[in-house]
Amino acid sequence: MNTISGTVLFLLIVAALLMLALTAVIFKFGSLWIQAQLSGVPINFFELIAMHLRRCNPDVVVSALIAAKKAGLDITCDRLQAHALAGGNVTNVVQTLIAAKGAAHALSVDGACAADLAGYGREGAQPVSDYDTGKSDPDDPMGRREDRHGMSRGPGAKDQPGDTGLRAAFEIVDFNAVPGTPCPCGTSRRAFLQPGNTVASVHRVDISVDAKAHYHKHMTEIYYFLECGPGATIELNGTPHPVKPGMAVLIRPGTRHRAVGRMKILNVVIPPFDKADEWFDSNDER
Repeated sequence: MNTISGTVLFLLIVAALLMLALTAVIFKFGSLWIQAQLSGVPINFFELIAMHLRRCNPDVVVSALIAAKKAGLDITCDRLQAHALAGGNVTNVVQTLIAAKGAAHALSVDGACAADLAGYGREGAQPVSDYDTGKSDPDDPMGRREDRHGMSRGPGAKDQPGDTGLRAAFEIVDFNAVPGTPCPCGTSRRAFLQPGNTVASVHRVDISVDAKAHYHKHMTEIYYFLECGPGATIELNGTPHPVKPGMAVLIRPGTRHRAVGRMKILNVVIPPFDKADEWFDSNDER
C-alpha cells in the first residue's frame, strides 16, 4: 500500500513539475508569439522555443521581423536566425535595409548581412551604402570590399574628422556599372548617394541636345566637361558660354542653367543630389 502511495505521489510530483514547466514556456513565449501573429509575422510557436534552445534570442529576431514587416521588407525568419547565429546584429540589418529602401540602388538582404558582419553600421555608424554588398576580396591586403557595381570600399574609419555620415576611409565606383537615370540634361549615372552621406555626390552625365533649363534652391553643382560636340555651350541665367573638354564651371543655387549640344560631363553635387531640389521656371514646378 505504501509502495503504491509512493508511486502515486512521485507521479503527481512529476506531473506538477511538467505543468510548471509548460506554464513557464507558455508564459515566456506566448506573449511573443501573439505579438508576432498580430503583426502579421508568420512564425510557429515551437520555432520560438527552438530559437531559444539554439541560443538565438527570439525576442530580438521577432522584433526585427515585425519592423521589417511594417516597412514592407521581405525577410524570412530563417535568414535572420542564420545571421544571428553567425554573430551578426539582426536589428542593425533591418534598420539598414529600411534606411536604404527607395534608394537609387536597392540593397539586398544578403548585402546588408554581409556588411553588418564586416562591421559597417555598428557603434552608432550610419547605415551601409546602398551600393555595398560587403564582399571582401581575400587577396586585397588593404581589406577593401567590392560591391555589385564594381565599387571598392576601404575599411571603416572611425577617427575621421567631423561627422560627414561616411564611415569608410574611401570609396571607388565604376560608372560603367551604375545604371543611367533620366534627368533634365539627358542621362545621369549617380554615385555616392548612400543614406547618411552629407558631403557630395558625383554624376557622369550624357547630355542630350534638348536639355531643359532648370535651377536648384539648395544644391551647388560643378560641371567638368569630358567630351563636347561642335558648338557646345552652357547657358547660365540665359547667357551662353562656349565650353570644351577640360573646362569646368561652378553653378550656385538659383542659377538657371542648361547645357546646349551633345557632351559628357562629370557633375559634383554639393550637398548630395536631391530630386526634390530640381526646379523649372514654368510655374516654379519641379
